[in-house]
Formats: sequence, structure tokens, C-alpha cells
Amino acid sequence: MTSLFISFEEGFFIIFLTVLLFGPKKIPEITRGLGEGIRQLRNVTQEIKQEIWEAGKKVKYSVKEAEEEVREVGRELDKDFSGSVKRES
Repeated sequence: MTSLFISFEEGFFIIFLTVLLFGPKKIPEITRGLGEGIRQLRNVTQEIKQEIWEAGKKVKYSVKEAEEEVREVGRELDKDFSGSVKRES
């Protein structure tokens, strides 16, 4: 059985080494610290995703405004120049 690309034997070996290096009393403290680190990493990535999404919305809105301005200028130019140009038949 593999979980996170680590086999059962590898996982057991990592736990065994951790107990040997830090002792059984330190393991809860270490796992709490790892949990906090992972939680902070998730929060930061969520904030980054939110900022990117908001920036995308602003860009999309700005593009729509620019397109509308171009259309409006085009309409005004058509209106201004529609009668002033004589066409030869």
C-alpha cells in the first residue's frame, strides 16, 4: 500500500528514525509544529489565489471598459464623417 508515494516500509522506517532521534516525548510537539506550518502554507496559497482572482476580475472589467470606449469613439467618428464625405457614383 502506497500513500503519498511512500511505501509502508519507508513510512515505518521514517517513524522509527524520528523516535530514535527525538524521543517519544518530543514527537507530539514536532507534529504540532508541522501541522501549523502546513496550515500557514495553505492560508498563504489561498490568499495568493484570491489576489490573482481579484486581479483577473479587474483586468476583465478594464478590458470591457476599453472595448466600450472604442465602440463609442467609432460611433462618434461614423456620425461625424458620414455626411461629410462625398461619394462618386
